[in-house]
Amino acid sequence: MPMWRKLVAFAIALTALLSGLAACRALYDPRTDFTSVQRAQFEEAPNMFPKKMLGNYALRYLRWLDDRTLVFSTSLVKGELSSVMTMDVQTGRLVTTKHPGRLDCYADGNIVVGGQGNDFWYGRLGGELENRPATNGRPDIVSTACQPPWYEAEDGSRVAQGSKLRRYTVYPLHKADGILRVPEPERKTASGYEAYLVDAAGKTTRIITPAPFASVTYFAYPGLYGGGAAYFTPTGEVIPRHADNVFLSQIGNISGSGVPMRTGLLWAFNASPGAWQKQGLYFERAGKTYRIDDGYIVAAAGASRDGCLYAYTRSSGNPWDDHSRTSPDMHPGRIELMIVDICKG
Repeated sequence: MPMWRKLVAFAIALTALLSGLAACRALYDPRTDFTSVQRAQFEEAPNMFPKKMLGNYALRYLRWLDDRTLVFSTSLVKGELSSVMTMDVQTGRLVTTKHPGRLDCYADGNIVVGGQGNDFWYGRLGGELENRPATNGRPDIVSTACQPPWYEAEDGSRVAQGSKLRRYTVYPLHKADGILRVPEPERKTASGYEAYLVDAAGKTTRIITPAPFASVTYFAYPGLYGGGAAYFTPTGEVIPRHADNVFLSQIGNISGSGVPMRTGLLWAFNASPGAWQKQGLYFERAGKTYRIDDGYIVAAAGASRDGCLYAYTRSSGNPWDDHSRTSPDMHPGRIELMIVDICKG
């Protein structure tokens, strides 16, 4: 073989080797990994619970309809607009609903579907939707009902958000549970902060929480609302919120709060580009922490109503590498829709 061809072959081989080393470095960088002290505080347990991969879907939002059905929006054909769909997690069967667009909210049968620009449609899943354009590109909704909050004067009459008569922000809950009236300005007592739960029959129950309400969330399992640094039941019983996971709090910011499951708590932890190897889904039980998935958690549906299943989308490896430098969830081919059964393990 002529010398020039040998030199060309050597250059090609060297380029491939350097590219391979760069790729390996993107996959593993010891400077971003756990220290030995940190590793002693949790256990790697990828097979602790059975998992099931349901397909590759670039989902930013998904929720449970019931204990075996998810709702989300996606496009099955490249280049086509998304539609709202349901999936049976036992069979993987997909059903396309009558709603084209991006699912931005689902709660208690209500949905909000986003379209182009400031267009949003409100209504019941499977029913006719009403167009209500938003002024800032995002719908002003409460996640517990997929409806806007409203504002009331002291006598209960509705007023504009900026009215001088405004004394309450009202958060709609599930239809059967009524509403939550939060005083403005906040009313602090010796025991905490006041709010008023008004059930569907009109009965008012005063509740006291450790912190003011900034928002309200709903946990399908065990059927509790969250807000004011506490949980509360639909009947007004206030339950202390679980403590933060000390280990995860030390290594970075938690992505959301821990999700109550039937046998423990699940924490979705997404780290910054400089610490991506600490990302993953962590399970906490009886004071011990286990990492059950080391992927980047793109989105999650939370717990099913029986507290056993947790649905989420994940991306393997370093989500901040050269293939997805802008955002980890921009590359649908790398994202997997998963469910894990916390009751079997």
